[in-house]
Amino acid sequence: MANVESGQENLVVNREWSDIPYFRKPLFLIVMVIFFMPGYLLMAWTGDIYYRKNGVVYKFSLKQKQLMTVVLILLMASSLIRILSKH
Repeated sequence: MANVESGQENLVVNREWSDIPYFRKPLFLIVMVIFFMPGYLLMAWTGDIYYRKNGVVYKFSLKQKQLMTVVLILLMASSLIRILSKH
């Protein structure tokens, strides 16, 4: 079942938050983005990513995954350009 709230698609999941693996939850994924961006992309595209809002468990939509992928690719490219320009 999908809800549309303020133009953003939220996909409700019929799972308990405690049943979601830690590596599919936001805290672990934020750590992955900070320390190893390609790892986040691997996690995002090999399965669902979940978050909880007001006690309801949602999974990221395809649009959210695509947006985050574009943002992270741009961040990785800018970091690489910055590193290469210093040498």
